[in-house]
Amino acid sequence: MHIYFFNSAVAELYQNDIIPIAEGLKELGYSFSARHDYWREEPGGDFLFKAAPEVIPEECDLVIGTFMLFGISKRNQAEEQSKFVSLLRKRSAKTKVVFIDDSDGYTTPSWCPEFRGCDLICRTKYNTRAYAPKNVRPWAIGLTNRTLRMATSVPEPVERRSAIYVNYGASHPFEHTTRLKAKTLLHPALTPELETYQPPFAELSLPPEDPYDRLMWEQTSKRHSRVYFERMKSCLVSSAFCGDEIPAAPWNPQGYCVGGGKARLKRICFDAVQRFDPRPLRVISGDSFRFWESLACGTMPMQVDFEHYGLKMPEQPRPFKHYLPVRLDDISGSAVRIKKILGRIPAFASEAREWALSNYSPTVSANRVLSLLWNNEARA
Repeated sequence: MHIYFFNSAVAELYQNDIIPIAEGLKELGYSFSARHDYWREEPGGDFLFKAAPEVIPEECDLVIGTFMLFGISKRNQAEEQSKFVSLLRKRSAKTKVVFIDDSDGYTTPSWCPEFRGCDLICRTKYNTRAYAPKNVRPWAIGLTNRTLRMATSVPEPVERRSAIYVNYGASHPFEHTTRLKAKTLLHPALTPELETYQPPFAELSLPPEDPYDRLMWEQTSKRHSRVYFERMKSCLVSSAFCGDEIPAAPWNPQGYCVGGGKARLKRICFDAVQRFDPRPLRVISGDSFRFWESLACGTMPMQVDFEHYGLKMPEQPRPFKHYLPVRLDDISGSAVRIKKILGRIPAFASEAREWALSNYSPTVSANRVLSLLWNNEARA
């Protein structure tokens, strides 16, 4: 089977969505080519994605595209975007096309009509309580070999400080509503049983001295930090909140999630309607690097209650088994429930780590893509 990655030529973009799939395919013994050279696993090593200009993607068995083709970049990617869309129309009958969509927000480039030509769109931050195009399936950020390498040696949870590690340093500048409520309302409600450990952000503006760390720092848009992982491993719990709350209605909230003044006015109206709606709010953009980094490090992540807010992954994490669920409409109740099981968190954290390794390692993610493609028909 000839597999081809339609990746971005912009080296500074961290194409985190396709890296674990490629790592998994490599470990499973599959060969593949790519549009551009990208991602070295070791200093001075070969690229994981190797450019093959002689390969015609329209004639391959499987083409996997990255959302970073349509991401924010100083470099214009219009030509590459056009070629990917053209591929959807001109590919051979045998060619399957998968698009990995890790975009923030509710509506994304994969909503464009042309993307209905994809056989499968793997969408992180999927919400079951909101409309999605028919060929979109739940996905998750999952684990990469970089994260696993940083978490190869982890202390037992019982040996850690009984604290919540709070670090939202390598993130976008705007504050998610879930994160803001967690920091201002939830964390104080959990003290003194769980103290808040929020040291100064690890220095990310200067390149690390270690060759491997420097390479990863360069390739992850300067977000890689060994200090961050070591601090994570020292704590029993982490704050891994991500996503914004939106009203429970309508089924398709695009009208107030995208746009200017009209969208803001619609949002005000639906915020008012929410007061009479018995359903809880929904959360969009709910997946995060921190959730998976926490699990890999054996640190129990706190995040919004997936079922309550509609978040969905291929293998759903179980509340209190794999993460500490929080309902932001009941902060005090959530804090009480977490305090009641405080003595069991070390055991849960170990179980959660094993669950993540078993269900979201690179090989599992690669196999999951292949299984979704050839065992189910996702194309609209």
